[in-house]
Amino acid sequence: FGARIETDYMDEIDNIGPDECGTHCTGQQGWCPAMEGCPADGIRHKAYVTGKRLFADGADMIVGTSWDYWMDMQQLSIEYPSKWVLFTSTSSIPGHYNSSNFAHVRVRDYQTSYMMGYTLGQHPRVRAEPRVGFVGSFPSPSVHDRTSAFVKGVW
Repeated sequence: FGARIETDYMDEIDNIGPDECGTHCTGQQGWCPAMEGCPADGIRHKAYVTGKRLFADGADMIVGTSWDYWMDMQQLSIEYPSKWVLFTSTSSIPGHYNSSNFAHVRVRDYQTSYMMGYTLGQHPRVRAEPRVGFVGSFPSPSVHDRTSAFVKGVW
């Protein structure tokens, strides 16, 4: 997209562990205890803290991609009604979508792998010299499906 879209990419936002959000998220009057399906313990809410920072830095949209981020993403959509929050996962999520700026897209793993490959395949350097690697965790039908979809996307 070139200069039309500025991207701030945050990776490996581990959401399991000590709470980084404090009482705003998990206190007696916090939003998590009031949200259907939000686990009481064990969630760091680091995705929530990171999302707040991204919005404060000027982001107009946040995309969350891990199942345990859904409650953080939904809460961000409530607190920032003029911003957009997209949550993708391979499974359904509990709770109700109570804000018009929150969307949950349920995808199949191979679809995301295809789109990653397709996007990478559009890069001029990859088109000129297509040497691309893909690492799968172990031989299984689901890993084979993702690998095949990725390769099809590149070409």
